[in-house]
Amino acid sequence: GTKIESVSNKYRFVWRGSVEKHQAKLHAKIKESFSLPAEVSKEDIRKAVKKAWNHCREECKKQKIVFVYGSGKRKTEVQREYVKYEEWLEKLKAHEKLWKVNG
Repeated sequence: GTKIESVSNKYRFVWRGSVEKHQAKLHAKIKESFSLPAEVSKEDIRKAVKKAWNHCREECKKQKIVFVYGSGKRKTEVQREYVKYEEWLEKLKAHEKLWKVNG
């Protein structure tokens, strides 16, 4: 189904098919990255990403890595992983929010 979300006169069109497709692709990418079995639940996927993100954050604190941004600067491997896991967590939260709109 398709839903239209309305919050304080701001309308947003949410199409269930695209949410399912994007979520399936993200889950496949995460499962491949962490070598998770195919029948893993959404909650276990989120926990695995959160655990890896926390590990990267602790590693950055331990090594005293200063994050760099912008052109002409090279990121460390730990920073690349940290940013990747952070993006995955944000996308998982966004997909969860869109699922709540669709019901």
